[in-house]
Amino acid sequence: MPAAEAFRRRPDRGLDTFLRVRWAVQAGYFAWRIANNVLTGISGPEDNARGLAHARSSFGL
Repeated sequence: MPAAEAFRRRPDRGLDTFLRVRWAVQAGYFAWRIANNVLTGISGPEDNARGLAHARSSFGL
């Protein structure tokens, strides 16, 4: 069965993997912001820390 057909039958297939990758991207993004002291668009460094903590919690860390 072609991949497109399989996706139409079960659109949730692969969702868990996608979300894990997405959270990994978010963790990397906030780690980079913290390491480079990027504060654009936020009220303070605690917002970056909160974003990283939220991403890490998705992995049970």
